Amino acid sequence: MKKDTLIITLKEMQYELSVSRATLWRLRRDNVLPKPVYAGDMLLGWRRSAIEEWLIESQQQEAA
Repeated sequence: MKKDTLIITLKEMQYELSVSRATLWRLRRDNVLPKPVYAGDMLLGWRRSAIEEWLIESQQQEAA
């Protein structure tokens, strides 16, 4: 993940999570991922800080 960007794009999320676009949308639909950021009706991406927090929480849950 680029540390200098505040928003992670769809493609970056796919790469970072090693999932397909369909899986990413399924995670979003099932409220597994943090809420995305929108500009009007268009999806911009996800806040980097929210995704980093989500990843840490996910790792902690797996370790428990």
